[in-house]
Formats: sequence, structure tokens, C-alpha cells
Amino acid sequence: MSTPAEETRATDGERDYPVLSRAPITEALLNFAFGPSVTLEAIVGHADEVKGAFPKKSDRKDVQTTFDAATGELATTSVAQGFLLNTEDGTRALQLRTNGFTFSRLPQYLDWREFEAEARGHWSTFVARVAPPTVRRVALRFINRIVIPRHAQFEEYFATHVTVGPELPQLFSGVFMRVIMSADGAQVSITKAVDGTGATDSELPVILDIEVFAQCEVDPSSEELWALVTKFRRLKNQFFFGSITAKTRGLYE
Repeated sequence: MSTPAEETRATDGERDYPVLSRAPITEALLNFAFGPSVTLEAIVGHADEVKGAFPKKSDRKDVQTTFDAATGELATTSVAQGFLLNTEDGTRALQLRTNGFTFSRLPQYLDWREFEAEARGHWSTFVARVAPPTVRRVALRFINRIVIPRHAQFEEYFATHVTVGPELPQLFSGVFMRVIMSADGAQVSITKAVDGTGATDSELPVILDIEVFAQCEVDPSSEELWALVTKFRRLKNQFFFGSITAKTRGLYE
């Protein structure tokens, strides 16, 4: 059986990455946003078709606020946009919206081959049944939870980190950082935050969230779409390993 280690070995011929036998991935997501929107009825029909594999369903609604100039009052309404579907064991999820599709793999993430194959299968079925128009945005996101010693210096474990002036106290009680960079025709977002709910006297969990995304105009059925996904995976690996240190890699090898 394949292992999470395979996720960290680049296959694009540009670089080999270290093997992490216990990759700290808590969720991997692939999102396709399309337009114009399809009907809610089409989304309902597809949700019914896949309920055998995804029996758990919850509504997804957008909240809209309007201003009545005559009365001077604000009115808030919720508009149904789709569903969040989950497998019985909670390891996989589909978000189906009138303007988008997201496949998620939750623990235990195995490897890229499994993730891509499942995403392709679910997307192919969605395209055949719902007929979404042009894909206008692609996003690949990996959320990692990295546990470091409670009182460690962040720069020991993260190459991308928050710094404060040398004359200020250096003991952090909380951290939130987000940067967005351009790379190879895409945008890459790096978000880092301390997971305070999981902190103990000896351990400090840190969320490292890498998202690669770009606007596009792509046929939903074309291989061009999956060429973008492959490129985004390479960028995701580059920015993940470029954001941590050898000491962090040692925790998960």
C-alpha cells in the first residue's frame, strides 16, 4: 500500500523532495470554480446520485443583505447554493455549489496518486451529469498541522516565519501570518497560525496552510485542467518545503 511519503516525492522532473513517512497533512482540497452558474436543481440531482458514496449531507447557503431605502432597514436572507457531502467514515468530502466543485481528502491522506485519481473520478461524473460551463478558477490547497516543542524558537522549525524587533519580547502567545506570492503564472498563499486549542505544556501545534490558485478559462473536460493541477502540485511542494527547516522535516521523516 502507498504511504503519505509518496506525496513529498516530486515527479515533475525538476526536483526531488524529502520523503515524509508521516506527512502532517490534515486536509487536501481541490477546487474548480466555474461560470455561469448551473441550476440548484442540477446540484440537487447530482447529490442524490452520489448519496451512496456520500450519505451525509448538509446545506450550503449564502447570506445576502439588502437595504430598503423606503424603510431604512436591512433585510437578511439566506439563499441555498448547494451541499457539503461526506462519506460515512469522514475521510472524504464533496462540496457541490451552483458555481463550484471541491473534493477534499481528510485523514488519513495516503498519496497524490490516490487523491488525484479520486478527484478526477468525482469531477468527471459531475461534468457528465451537471455540465458546468467554463472553469474560471483552479485552487489546490494542503493544510498541515506541525507540532513543535512548546517553547521552541519558530526559526528553528520554519524558514518562513514571523519576526519582531530584537528589543521586543520574543515569547509568542499566538501567531497568525499570511503572505501571497506570484509564481509560474499562479498565486501562492502561505498561512501560518498557532492552533491554541491543541497546545499543551510541552507541545505547540502550528497550522501551515498552502494554497495555489489562478484565474483561467478552461474547458471542464480538457486535459489542460489537469495540467494546471499538476503544476500547482509542484508549486505546493516547493512552497511547503521552502517554508520549513530540516529540523521540521526530521519530525516527520
